[in-house]
Amino acid sequence: MFRSAAAQVVLGPAAPALRRRTGPVAWCALEILTSQTIDAGSGRVAPVGVRSVAAALGVAPNTPHRAIRILEQLGLVVPVRQERALNGCFAAAGYRVEVCVDALAIQESTAGAIAKPMLSTSRAARPVSVPASRPEFEGVEQLQLLPLA
Repeated sequence: MFRSAAAQVVLGPAAPALRRRTGPVAWCALEILTSQTIDAGSGRVAPVGVRSVAAALGVAPNTPHRAIRILEQLGLVVPVRQERALNGCFAAAGYRVEVCVDALAIQESTAGAIAKPMLSTSRAARPVSVPASRPEFEGVEQLQLLPLA
């Protein structure tokens, strides 16, 4: 159901301001919806439902439902009307994503391209010794999250 890993969401210069407006959970839902869009006649449509977004985020269905409602209120996504198939069942739901490309865009990777790591090995976090100011911490290592100078 989800698009292959070849499609990537690319952040633009307007992404930080939009992320602050949406909040963290709604931002994650927006990234998932954007990464799943296909080109339809009326714009970019993500043919996924709330349960698919919940599965991708690893949360209960109510969480992305609230997040998508926030995105709708901000005018970033518009629900696509659910149609009935010939057998009477509802077809898959979806959302039309109306995000400025200065914030989020889709980049299709070329076949065979290898993704580069975000951090170089020289800047990766390394374990360091904790100062032995207290006896219970003697010999304990701690992960340093900031790059070493």
